[in-house]
Parts: sequence; C-alpha cells; structure tokens
Amino acid sequence: MTYSLDYRKQVLKSLDEGMTFAEAAVFYDISPTTIQKWKKRLHSKTTRYIKPYKIEG
Repeated sequence: MTYSLDYRKQVLKSLDEGMTFAEAAVFYDISPTTIQKWKKRLHSKTTRYIKPYKIEG
C-alpha cells in the first residue's frame, strides 16, 4: 500500500515532536519498520529497477 506524501510527513512530524516509533506505529496503525524506512527515504519509489516479466500460463 502506498501512503500519500502528506500522510508520511504527518507521521514524521509526530516523531520530531517527541513521539517514539512504537507510539507512532500504534497511533497511526502502521508498522514501525515502515516508519523507519520513511525516515530514511520520504518519497516513494517511482520506478522499478527490475524488468517486468510475463507469467506463462
């Protein structure tokens, strides 16, 4: 699931205001790992680095 940039900024703002990763995860109902990834890279990926493949069936 992709979250909007505004939503991501709001979560990170809560961290800056003193909320812990665990508290933010419970409050916003998202994984603490997701929040940590957002802290490293706010914007979502827009391109794929692997070539899409076709499933033969």
